[in-house]
Amino acid sequence: QPEAARAEYAAVLAGDPGNQDARYGLFYAQVEAEDFSAAYATVDAILAAQPPWRGFQEDPTKYPNPDYTPAALTAAQARFFGDQLAEAWRRMAPLVAGAPANPDVRLAGAGLAGARGWPHLAAAETEIAANLAPQRLSARIALAELDMAQFRFAAAEKRIAEMLAIWPENRAVQRLARDLDAQRRFVLEVEVKPGNSDGGGVNA
Repeated sequence: QPEAARAEYAAVLAGDPGNQDARYGLFYAQVEAEDFSAAYATVDAILAAQPPWRGFQEDPTKYPNPDYTPAALTAAQARFFGDQLAEAWRRMAPLVAGAPANPDVRLAGAGLAGARGWPHLAAAETEIAANLAPQRLSARIALAELDMAQFRFAAAEKRIAEMLAIWPENRAVQRLARDLDAQRRFVLEVEVKPGNSDGGGVNA
């Protein structure tokens, strides 16, 4: 119920404009409602409020802002959600280059690379992300999806079985198990279309 969620988040922000959780919640509700113009405006405002560097009074040193990368990553993913793949990659590439040890950035880059039709880059980014965070569920799911995309069904089955043993109620893991089951089944493809042909003989 994204519209109901939008109203609730808007009510929270009306009383507490600086509530970051509510601002991100509003963004995702707008995405779910497929109101991408509003979603872009919301996430760009979040990003604009998070400079890459922070300073402190009477301290000339600049310190990295830990809230900048998540905001920039979400802004890039917003364009991915809106099917603006080129713009999404324009925003994503500097993040991958600037935060090479961030598994969230690597996984997001892998998904975007796959959507852009770059399977080798997607596979490489997935492997890197999984090595950076081997116990993270999102990395394990990405590896299983990579196995299925490369038709390594036995490896995918092993990974999914391990995840089901740890997270049996997780919907993403359950969906992955169903996807694997579907990919290992037989597929019947039938094409039906109108035709116009002439026979021979007196009935031509």
